[in-house]
Amino acid sequence: MIQEEAKKKAEELVSKYSAQLPYYTEKDNLRKAKQCALISIDYEFRARLEEIEKISEFLPVDIYAQAVIFTKKELEEIKQEIEKL
Repeated sequence: MIQEEAKKKAEELVSKYSAQLPYYTEKDNLRKAKQCALISIDYEFRARLEEIEKISEFLPVDIYAQAVIFTKKELEEIKQEIEKL
């Protein structure tokens, strides 16, 4: 994933969760929104892995491995961007 895309996705997720939280302080809301965003990335990773697993019997082993590695790398980039916010 391109760095800018990861940054944009991170900002979208944090903004989404920040808007849903009751307001305490800006710092506290940001921290909580980042936690929610990180959790959602973990769930998205699991969901994508389940989808890859469903079709894995039809994929060569190297393609399956590449799909898992690509998915993990893409979501790790988003997590890093969330943590930078």
